[in-house]
Amino acid sequence: MKKFYTILAAVLLTLSTFAQTPEKMSYQAVVRDSGDNLVANQPIGMQISILQTTATGTAVYVETQTPTTNINGLVTLEIGTGSVVSGDFATIDWSADTYFIKTETDPTGGSSYTITGTSQLMSVPYALYAKTSGSSTPGPTGPQGPSGNDGADGSDGADGTNGLDGATGATGSTGPQGAQGPTGNDGADGADGADGTNGLDGATGATGPTGPQGAQGPTGNDGADGADGAAGTDGTDGATGATGLQGLQGPAGNDGADGVGIAQTLSFTSPNLTLSDSGGTVDLTSLINDADSDISNEIQNLSEVLTEGNTADAQIKNVTDPTDAQDAATKAYVDALQAQIAALDARIIALEPLPTIGEFRYGGVVFWIDPTDNTHGLVCAIADQSSAIQWSNGSYIVTGATGVAIGTGAANTATIITAQGATETNYAAGLAKAYTGGGFNDWFLPSDDELKEIFLNGAAIEATATANGGAVFNTTFYWSSTEVNFEKAEISKLTNNGSAAKGWGYNVRAVRAF
Repeated sequence: MKKFYTILAAVLLTLSTFAQTPEKMSYQAVVRDSGDNLVANQPIGMQISILQTTATGTAVYVETQTPTTNINGLVTLEIGTGSVVSGDFATIDWSADTYFIKTETDPTGGSSYTITGTSQLMSVPYALYAKTSGSSTPGPTGPQGPSGNDGADGSDGADGTNGLDGATGATGSTGPQGAQGPTGNDGADGADGADGTNGLDGATGATGPTGPQGAQGPTGNDGADGADGAAGTDGTDGATGATGLQGLQGPAGNDGADGVGIAQTLSFTSPNLTLSDSGGTVDLTSLINDADSDISNEIQNLSEVLTEGNTADAQIKNVTDPTDAQDAATKAYVDALQAQIAALDARIIALEPLPTIGEFRYGGVVFWIDPTDNTHGLVCAIADQSSAIQWSNGSYIVTGATGVAIGTGAANTATIITAQGATETNYAAGLAKAYTGGGFNDWFLPSDDELKEIFLNGAAIEATATANGGAVFNTTFYWSSTEVNFEKAEISKLTNNGSAAKGWGYNVRAVRAF
């Protein structure tokens, strides 16, 4: 966005009795870019319109010009001498109505006018009016008018030749006091003053957040053997021994008395076993010991098969370590695996060289290293994700992303996306989160302190980024994820920092943690 400051809307022209009145007005303005820098020594395109009655009234005269700014960003032109688009400057009746000057500007020197300004002519250009006034007889000299404010110093023009002294005209009557003109735009910033003396030390800040959990330490030595436990219960009976040798055949016994042959049937109706023909019935209830009290199946409660000291509703103890794919794992087995994994992680970290500022690693360039362990930190992308994207998603709201310190950028980014919603790539935080440089998908928009840390190491980052196919930083501002209020967010660049309206377009450089 360019800024356009009007310094002088019009200058009264001198009317001479010996020369024709010039049909033109002088006009000056200062042009600045979006970084508040002067647009110096550069041609710009301008269209000037004289509007009648109101600021949106009929254009009685329109012309275009292509002036060039000077070293101070000042552009000077004469209205009435440009390329006429419509109307006739010489025929404007300045006494007939109120008039306004409308300026349209293209800072690139073309005709795509992106800057528009309109201001009222608070007093009639007297020299132009005088040529059509009703009398040429000068009036008597009026009393001295009040002193006007000092105008801005113009650049020195070339010395002209001395003209002949004109005859002294009669003193005209004093004209009416003109209306107070509108307040002018702020002037250019003055040079920085000398540094003041150091203020008193501020109070100690609040304790920062707890750092990340350190890596698992190596497994400790085995502890001393514990005291012998109480004697266990008697073990189960051993297996039956092998059958002994067959004994010698005994002598044949005497024949028994002849029996009476009777066919009997054995039947089972739970829980009774019955032999027919008065053979009797046996109740087997005392022998049934499973979950559904049915001797015809083998459904049992878990408590019936657990060893002593175990319960079905608490925990099963004394289980051996797994050997087959479907075996249950014991706590001791899992704890041992976790200890081995932690030990391997520690060995990997120990073998890997420590990161350094400006190093190309983890998908970007290292710009901050956690001083608590010197192994974790932050990297930034090797190139910008945008050069002109807004912070907001179309409307100004309070998102709650107020984290400033290093380590708060990721949380800020998540908070902004939750508050502002889709489409995420339409605004700075969502665009940073969508970046996948280096194959990583955990990028985010840096917090204010994280962004400032990037620019503290700007030279080292640019050298590494360009060596790896990236780009240097833009000279304009970059967005942080730190919100100031509903309207503004924090911004920074290589030379300074501040805050800006969320609707402005600035650069984005994503970061991630390692």
